[in-house]
Amino acid sequence: PPAPLPGGVGTAAWARAGFAEKVQTALHGTKDDRAAILREQNKQLHPFVLKSPHVSPEEVAGWAANAQMSADFLKQISERKEWFTRPAIALALARNPKTPADIAVRAVDYLPIEMLRQMAKGVGALPHVVQAARKKIVPK
Repeated sequence: PPAPLPGGVGTAAWARAGFAEKVQTALHGTKDDRAAILREQNKQLHPFVLKSPHVSPEEVAGWAANAQMSADFLKQISERKEWFTRPAIALALARNPKTPADIAVRAVDYLPIEMLRQMAKGVGALPHVVQAARKKIVPK
């Protein structure tokens, strides 16, 4: 397979690069390369960024909080249990308006009680997520 592009994303070499080269950059590039690929119009490259062995949970939390991300990309984040169960990522997914409703409600299960209390107040979350948080903190 081709190596990541020298010079990185945004260069003239990047504009001429083929799909395979861009995939390799997504898989093996730097944090800045991954961020730039996620700004690309070609959404087919986005899943490869998630498959990179260099991705940190902090990066994933940032992507999960970004309202510019597609619902499919957020769904792919939620499918990785090691990410979805982290409170920071679960909180970001629960608060992101683009997150599909079922995933946002499931994310509430992984939030600590203090975050649940904040969310139950209705601050920064959609109504269905607020309702799920209230159900968690108010036993029947």
